[in-house]
Amino acid sequence: MLALLAQNTTTTTTTTTTVDVPAGFYVLQGLGFLIGLVWLICFILVVVKMFQNGQSGLGIVTLITTFCCGGIGFLIAFVVGWMNANTWGIKNVMLAWTVSILLYIGLIVVGFVAFHDAMQDTINQMKKMQGASGT
Repeated sequence: MLALLAQNTTTTTTTTTTVDVPAGFYVLQGLGFLIGLVWLICFILVVVKMFQNGQSGLGIVTLITTFCCGGIGFLIAFVVGWMNANTWGIKNVMLAWTVSILLYIGLIVVGFVAFHDAMQDTINQMKKMQGASGT
């Protein structure tokens, strides 16, 4: 499967550089978007449950730390969600969120393995072009 992802290439041209992008890259990018969407929806559902169950302060802190502290709010919501999954009736949401995190990590590994050589070739191409232009 990895060979199929990296096999076909698409040429992308900008004003200064032409780069060959493996077609499977766009497939992985689309899958990453869908997994990220699941992640976001699960996060929103957990934060809503915080507010619905009298944890307004925690919900506010989670939202603030999500946007202001490097995304720590996602971790807070994830841990609190699992701690209260049975009580709040969100076990399926937490399972979906956990699976989406694991899939995303797997997607990163697959992307790295499948496209490592292509990325290295692109970097070498760009270095050659920069050297040729005298920059």
